[in-house]
Amino acid sequence: MKKILTPFFGLLALLFTNNVSAQTSYKAMMDDMSYNFYEVVEAAEAYFAEHGTGKGSGFKGYQRWVNENESKYYPTGVRSNVNHYLPTESYKQISNQFPNYKHKTSFDDGWNELGPWDANNVTSHYSPGIGRIETFWVDTTNLDRMFVGSRSGGFWKTTNGGTDWTNTTDFLVASGVFNIGVNPSNTNNIQIAVQNGGNGYSHGIYTSTDGGDNWTLSNFNPTALGWGGLGDNEKVYKISYHPTIANKLFIGTSKGLYVSNDNLSTYSLVTSGSIRDIEFHPTKSNVMYIYNYSTGRNNVHRSSNTGLSFTASSTITGNNNAKGHIAVTPQKPDNVYFASNNGVWSSVNEGSSFIFMANPEESCQGFAVSDVDEKNMIYGYVDTEASTNGGFAWNQVTKWSVQDAAYVHADIRAAECYQGIFYMGTDGYFVKSTDNGTTWTILNDGTAVREFYAVGVNQGNSSIAMAGSQDNGTSIINENGWVEWNGGDGMEALALPLNDLWMIGSWQYGTRNITVDGGYTRGGTGNPVGGFLNAS
Repeated sequence: MKKILTPFFGLLALLFTNNVSAQTSYKAMMDDMSYNFYEVVEAAEAYFAEHGTGKGSGFKGYQRWVNENESKYYPTGVRSNVNHYLPTESYKQISNQFPNYKHKTSFDDGWNELGPWDANNVTSHYSPGIGRIETFWVDTTNLDRMFVGSRSGGFWKTTNGGTDWTNTTDFLVASGVFNIGVNPSNTNNIQIAVQNGGNGYSHGIYTSTDGGDNWTLSNFNPTALGWGGLGDNEKVYKISYHPTIANKLFIGTSKGLYVSNDNLSTYSLVTSGSIRDIEFHPTKSNVMYIYNYSTGRNNVHRSSNTGLSFTASSTITGNNNAKGHIAVTPQKPDNVYFASNNGVWSSVNEGSSFIFMANPEESCQGFAVSDVDEKNMIYGYVDTEASTNGGFAWNQVTKWSVQDAAYVHADIRAAECYQGIFYMGTDGYFVKSTDNGTTWTILNDGTAVREFYAVGVNQGNSSIAMAGSQDNGTSIINENGWVEWNGGDGMEALALPLNDLWMIGSWQYGTRNITVDGGYTRGGTGNPVGGFLNAS
């Protein structure tokens, strides 16, 4: 296994280790600031030495965490003395100094947004995309009105089916919007979970009363809660309004389930745990379901008193502690569906017990059941699978590396069905399917949500640059716009100042590719000594 730490860092790891128990999850340690940085590294490297570093192992996420945090806590590794409110305090100081600067249009001069707003000019790229869409909402009374939240590109809205998009959150304290809750009693009232883009840690919930044009910090914020902010690793996983009880909403967090009966003027903690999913019975207003990742991974918890208390289902046999997703449908209101990497289960008795249906070939990060025909379902992660017989048989309907009518980009982040139309947010796009997953339409051209790791600027021509991005590869901007050149995770990029056509891009593990024609083709560079010669 490739070591991230230098020998000196490795020595520090030994100095600061406290004989961490092998039973302690390195992931839990990453989120617990009382653990020294080097303790986490030691536990993680022991875990990957035993379990491997292949796809789905979590190794890539761990590497990103080390890359982000290693320099922050050097040389001591101590993480418990961080000011959680530093970004908020700095933001307030700047806002007070420049009170009129609330939107990009406030600036007569200065920054010029360059995009990309789409990924439609593809050369040698594979799996192109704009950027990661974490959450979305579709207005069932007007399907042309939609909201999306991106991991570090904020909140975007459209009122014409995706022809035009507007971003309104550039000047919030953090740039990630991981969850959207819309009040069914007044759909201009919106709640968004604002979080750090890189890690998803919460800065609280912001509210809008004008359809997402303007935002104010709600009472659900780090100061009032006593948790959240920079340095605190707590998260908001779900914001769900009750479908029929006005102004009642539930918030699933890493600290437990909260409920508010007055649209977040006040709220209270209902139950502890890590609440990852929330669903409501389609016809019984008092029945709801939650998924508690920390205390019941093999159960769905049901409430018959609108969230005052919950009872666990019988064990979902065969799930084996895999992270689950729950779904309901008005076509079978007493049914509850559960999906994980280990299969799909259904309950016909309001979540009291579950029966196994099938185990699709793909892993599961997104799952949805049709709201007009319960036999239609979608499920997947890297690729998407669909069922047309209620979950007992599944067929692959998308392929991440093939750009055809079924292309949706790899890595599903969210999936829902509105009026028989399936929608998904992925690491590249916000998409919809009107034929149960057979073909998909990209909806979010016009959203600038690309997450760039590094930019290489041509020192001889300021209009040319190459940039590597999260999950959407390496792209080139020139006088004519953007070129999608290379797939995967794009990292460092170099542009040769003496020749506008020569550029080198790289992947996260150090492999390099070169273009000598401005991005129309690419080739391997070989080793560092012979790279340019081998590419000619």
